[in-house]
Amino acid sequence: MSSIAGKLESPIFRPLGGLFLSILFHGTLAVILVGWFTSTIPKTGVLPPAISLQLGVYQLEQHAEPEVNHAPKQQMVTREETLPEVVEKIDKLPQTPLVDNGTLTKVSEKKRPPKKKIPQEKKVFEDAPVTTQESAVTSMPTSGSASSNSANFSSNSSAAVSGQQSWHSEVHQRLAKAKRYPRAALRFRSTGVSQVKVTVDSKGLVINASLMNSSGTKVLDKEALATISRAAPFPIPPETLLIDGKVEFIAPIVFDTSTI
Repeated sequence: MSSIAGKLESPIFRPLGGLFLSILFHGTLAVILVGWFTSTIPKTGVLPPAISLQLGVYQLEQHAEPEVNHAPKQQMVTREETLPEVVEKIDKLPQTPLVDNGTLTKVSEKKRPPKKKIPQEKKVFEDAPVTTQESAVTSMPTSGSASSNSANFSSNSSAAVSGQQSWHSEVHQRLAKAKRYPRAALRFRSTGVSQVKVTVDSKGLVINASLMNSSGTKVLDKEALATISRAAPFPIPPETLLIDGKVEFIAPIVFDTSTI
């Protein structure tokens, strides 16, 4: 033993000795536990039932949630359960006795008698007495007299128109001769048209003269009125132009430096 102990105490065998002691210790402990366990088992040779396992399964069944069917429940409800029969007692109405009214017959419409036509009295108009005196005014003119009258009318109208035109031309000629260009307006090269309303009697004398539209220059408007007074008296107007014994006309007096 001393030799073995001496070998174990050498540095080479120290780790092996510790391992050997550890295995020996654990093996002894395992034998003791097996012996104690086998002594507690009954000699019948049958292992005890796994009570703990059954209890665990029972507890799991208790804690397991019941399966819920989410499908809509089909409620089989009969019509008798939902709609109870209600029987109302209806009082019987008294029966009215039937009365025989006889048979219906179609009544024929009575024909209306035709209206009698009232004879209309014929009015007789007596012929008015014919006068033997013939009026010269109502008598129809002959074709020759009608043509002569139309020719006379056309000639008279043409003569009147020509007389009016000749009178207006004479008036314009007199105004052109009497017109003068003011020196002040000529110096500033002022131009314009002054319209003067003139009233003349049956003898050609000027009754009234007034400015109707201004030329824009007072000097030219003043000269236009002076031109009317210098051109008077005018030629005697024709009778076709006279209205209440006088004639009104508008005389445009043109002032233009290019015509000088």
